[in-house]
Amino acid sequence: MPFCLFHRVTLESIESPLLGDPSKATPYDLILGARIMSTTRLEDVRKKLSFMERFRMLYYESNKTAFYVELTKLSTYFKAQSLWPKFWEKEEKANNKGIPWHLAVISGLVRNGLTLNEAWTIPESQAIWIHISNCIVSGAKIEVVSDEEQKLMDDYLKQK
Repeated sequence: MPFCLFHRVTLESIESPLLGDPSKATPYDLILGARIMSTTRLEDVRKKLSFMERFRMLYYESNKTAFYVELTKLSTYFKAQSLWPKFWEKEEKANNKGIPWHLAVISGLVRNGLTLNEAWTIPESQAIWIHISNCIVSGAKIEVVSDEEQKLMDDYLKQK
């Protein structure tokens, strides 16, 4: 299941280290994170740990190598899912009026025709690209770095 805004908001709500600093994650964080990222239903997230989940948690607690292998897989998964657009930096800050960016994306997607469920569950990078595209079409002054510009910057950095 692709990483979506439901997964991000759920992981952020429990302050999961998987999103910020995976080196601080515990086997419990990994098991709970895997459960969260395997569903889009809060009812599934709230259930008690199953026998297999408890077994895997104990296994990872006793086998740190296996635990770090799984954390590495998860980091690789996050990198593969993070195909967000890159933006040219601006000196002035955007005024978000206190609205969390997740909610701004969700409301923008719904306003432009997606159902609420689709907005929460489409792949996160797809949601971001659609939202940014809609914002630009609506007149927002957002400058996305093109593939050609990114290649030129990468080539320049390689020469240094």
